[in-house]
Amino acid sequence: MYWTVEEIAKRLRCSKSFVYDAIRDGRLRCARLGKGQGLKRISEEDFLTFLAEARSPAVETEKRVMPQTKLTHLSLS
Repeated sequence: MYWTVEEIAKRLRCSKSFVYDAIRDGRLRCARLGKGQGLKRISEEDFLTFLAEARSPAVETEKRVMPQTKLTHLSLS
C-alpha cells in the first residue's frame, strides 16, 4: 500500500512541509512517479522505517543521578 504526502501528514498530525523536508533530507523514502518532481508516494514499509528511526533511545532511569547542590545560604537552627 502506498500513501500520498498529505495522507502521511495526517497520520503524523504534522504539516505536509514536514513530510517534504523528511523526503528531501533522505529520512523518509518515497517513490516518485512522473517527470520532474513527479508525484510522491510513500510505502508502508518506508513509513514504518521512518517511525522506527525517529524514536529516541530509551533512557534507563536508574542511571540518572540528580546533582547534589549544597545550600550554603540556609542555616537550620
